[in-house]
Amino acid sequence: MVNELGGEDACPSEDCGDLPGYEHLQEVLADPDDEEHDDMVIWMDLKRASEFAVAFDVDQVNRRILAVDAPR
Repeated sequence: MVNELGGEDACPSEDCGDLPGYEHLQEVLADPDDEEHDDMVIWMDLKRASEFAVAFDVDQVNRRILAVDAPR
């Protein structure tokens, strides 16, 4: 049986505090009225919070992986 993962959603930042910290980050970025919102946008080096959860293109990722693995 093959499990397929689409890769949706951005992955946790390396230092966001594991899964609970990542969930908190998502909540803060989704709420512009949250007192931490602007700081988190800056910390994540984003122009706006909506850049955080970008569309994932599995075909593009697969092409990049194949390009890295291609003989030269």
